[in-house]
Amino acid sequence: MTTTMHRMSLCPECGTEIDASTSVTRPKRPRPGDLSVCFKCGALLTYNADLSVRALPPEEFAALPAETQVTLIGTRELLRRFHAEA
Repeated sequence: MTTTMHRMSLCPECGTEIDASTSVTRPKRPRPGDLSVCFKCGALLTYNADLSVRALPPEEFAALPAETQVTLIGTRELLRRFHAEA
């Protein structure tokens, strides 16, 4: 896993400051269009051209491959359980 710092933005669902990302698939800085999950609330996010984040709209989520959808939902649920148990 690789963590990189990037432009700070706020999670559109919970307002948490997001200024870093941890990649589990590649050791690179996020790129526009990459997907993410807010560590605090589990919101499904995507990166804008300036590397700020925005909520992933339902129609964009629906257009993703099924495997990607399952991974995002699973990650969100793991984070929510993690915070519920903390």
